[in-house]
Amino acid sequence: YKPDNSLNQNKSGCMKWYAFNDSESRDTVNVILDHNTTYQVAWNSSGNNADGMNEVKEALENDANNWHDDVKSTARLIEANEIAKITGNTEFDATVPGKDKVFWLEDPTFDLDSEIMPPLPQPGEAKYKWLFDYIVSCTYFGCSVADDNTWGYWTSTPSVSYKWDAWGMDSTGGLGHGNIDVTEFGGVRPVVTISKSILS
Repeated sequence: YKPDNSLNQNKSGCMKWYAFNDSESRDTVNVILDHNTTYQVAWNSSGNNADGMNEVKEALENDANNWHDDVKSTARLIEANEIAKITGNTEFDATVPGKDKVFWLEDPTFDLDSEIMPPLPQPGEAKYKWLFDYIVSCTYFGCSVADDNTWGYWTSTPSVSYKWDAWGMDSTGGLGHGNIDVTEFGGVRPVVTISKSILS
């Protein structure tokens, strides 16, 4: 592994992945890449999230095309509720109107619409920096490495409150939602499922 392998748009070689929401009882583990394999792509250019993922799904499939078959077959986008589980935010549920409120990973109780920010982590010191590294200006919110070419990445979760939105991670370290037909909002950050037997 070399640090350049983590640069956005890189789709091959020895790349860095992070395990999340693991359970000792399972034989497999989900891991998320530390960067985007595609900078910017629409979730679905139709503008209606009831149509499901389209452009972002195609980009994910293309990005994983040369991966090993066992890994490629499991490639997907992380779900909004999986991110909430990582942070311990039990109040959030992307599938329930009223419980689907935008939140900041470092402090889920903080209102992201507030004009007064809480004390921000120093660059590289955010607890969940591994979920929002390599996004524009993210070092201001405590990530380790920023990339001016992408504003975030999509999840696989459509918004239940706004039919033209889907959930994604942004540069503030916030889980928010954006218009699904806007390419600049999100990129592709793959999740794959691997057997724990190959890790020992």
